[in-house]
Amino acid sequence: MASYFQAMHSMTGYGCGQAISRGTKVMVEIQSVNKRQTEILINLPPGLASLESDLRSKIDRILHRGRIIVTISASGPSAHHRPALDSDLAKRYLLQFKQLQQELALPGQITIETILRSPGVISASEQVILDSSTRSATEGALDLALG
Repeated sequence: MASYFQAMHSMTGYGCGQAISRGTKVMVEIQSVNKRQTEILINLPPGLASLESDLRSKIDRILHRGRIIVTISASGPSAHHRPALDSDLAKRYLLQFKQLQQELALPGQITIETILRSPGVISASEQVILDSSTRSATEGALDLALG
């Protein structure tokens, strides 16, 4: 497991950790500010949502107070791209293309290819799949960030 880290040095501060396990790279960044109570906010990829309570418990055991913001990102072989279609945006493009065609009295057809090539209609988001190497890398990166 390869790693990089900058550990938290105080309650108000910043720490980051990166761990790689079987090609899956996980980056954990922690920012904290002074606050009497403990408030932990965790931003993580949807595929890692089941780890949230374990991560929250570990953070709470080490950092006893403050507003703590944890951002986790992952990439690698356990991640795959999932296409997303914004059909509302596609409909708006079609409507505007038709209006422009009428205003300018232009011949021709508006095809699905034209709409699908329009910016923002199709996007790909990376989805992380939780497996043992992703779990290991996530826990390792969190440990490094916490110091």
